[in-house]
Amino acid sequence: ALYLDSGHLLARLHLARCAERLGRAEEAAREYENLERLAAARAPGDVVDAKEGITCGTLAALCRTHARGG
Repeated sequence: ALYLDSGHLLARLHLARCAERLGRAEEAAREYENLERLAAARAPGDVVDAKEGITCGTLAALCRTHARGG
């Protein structure tokens, strides 16, 4: 089992958003899919960013939407 801390998950989100802004749709979708999988592997209530109120469940749902072009 691999433990990924919250900072790693937020860094992956940043990579996905950057790819999206640069018009790299396939890369962005792949990053969102990978991040969704990583976030879903943790408990939904695990806090990723306390300041923003983001949990693993919220992050997985956000990534699921973006990975499918939403």
